[in-house]
Amino acid sequence: MGELAVRASDVEKALIGGDLSALNDTQRVAYYKSVCDSLGLNPLTKPFAYIKLNGKLTLYALRDAADQLRKLHGISIDRPEVTIDDGLVMVSVTGRDKSGRTDSDLGVVSLGNLQGEAKANAILKAITKAKRRLTLSIVGLGWLDETEVDAIPGAESVEVPQLDAPGNGSAQPHWIEDPKVRARFWAWTGNTLGLSNEQVHTALGVEHISDYPGTMEAAKAQIEAWVNEQMEPEQEEIPV
Repeated sequence: MGELAVRASDVEKALIGGDLSALNDTQRVAYYKSVCDSLGLNPLTKPFAYIKLNGKLTLYALRDAADQLRKLHGISIDRPEVTIDDGLVMVSVTGRDKSGRTDSDLGVVSLGNLQGEAKANAILKAITKAKRRLTLSIVGLGWLDETEVDAIPGAESVEVPQLDAPGNGSAQPHWIEDPKVRARFWAWTGNTLGLSNEQVHTALGVEHISDYPGTMEAAKAQIEAWVNEQMEPEQEEIPV
């Protein structure tokens, strides 16, 4: 698997102990990519960051993780319910994914003596926190979101090692370069989904498949999410 291979014993130690500091930089990059691939996320957009908490190094989710997960899983979130009481703004949200699974979560932010724009921003932060927490919960991830990290005493951000983009000297050949894999992929998009090559490129946001940084599984998940979006009827706004 090359220099980015992660030894099973190191991963086991990291996962069981909940401490990724057991991995060196090379292994940490490989682990980061493996997590992204398993979730269908693009690692080059930096969906996660590292945080040192209670002496352990772990991942937490950034905005891009929630945005990509919401698109991949077709997550829709209902209008948030905002309550202000005892100096706290509490936001409750309910949402569902494309399979029909529902979940709900809460975002709470202290208002203190904030007024004006600062108070408005705190309310917006609570709404964002609620939506992010719901997104991570409904896909089965128990990680912290970045909206929660800055409120944790003693939390220390740790720089993520540089991720290599496809096409540089250290990267593995792109999966589309394998003739058998390429044939299966285009048969799936064309025969099974009935998509043109142009539609596939649009779904992945690339001009050429070789420009897509994720795995074939991640590409297929993104294409399916795009197809589902095209099938959803547009909702007309109802005058209030």
